[in-house]
Amino acid sequence: MEYRVLETRSADILTKYYNNEIDSFLNACHEDILWIGPAEKHVIRTRKALVDAFSQEEHKLEFVLSDLKVFSIGLTECSCEVIMFFILDTIWPDSSVGRADQRIQFTWVSENGEEKIKLCHISNAIKYDERDRIYPVHY
Repeated sequence: MEYRVLETRSADILTKYYNNEIDSFLNACHEDILWIGPAEKHVIRTRKALVDAFSQEEHKLEFVLSDLKVFSIGLTECSCEVIMFFILDTIWPDSSVGRADQRIQFTWVSENGEEKIKLCHISNAIKYDERDRIYPVHY
């Protein structure tokens, strides 16, 4: 498993994902993927369920991804974590913009010589008081 190759592939998939070109992401997903999105109830298990969910999605949103940082952590010869940090601007049809400090984790596994995403975890960083370290004690 070549970690740098997976970093590049992950960044490419992410960029296409936010260009509303979802197929490269879905095609890279393992049959038994777990997708955890940033919103409540955003938990989908299996590639089939994920494909079904995205096929029902209709929107006219645009996204602008910036300041992308990509890191990988090799776990075993057959698995790797790729973590991406970036700023995501969502542009609604009325031209209003929402910004999120987002991060995505892809857990890649290799089976029969083919790498697939087994876990996709998306989260948005929330603002904390600068004096806080781990817990929000200054609220």
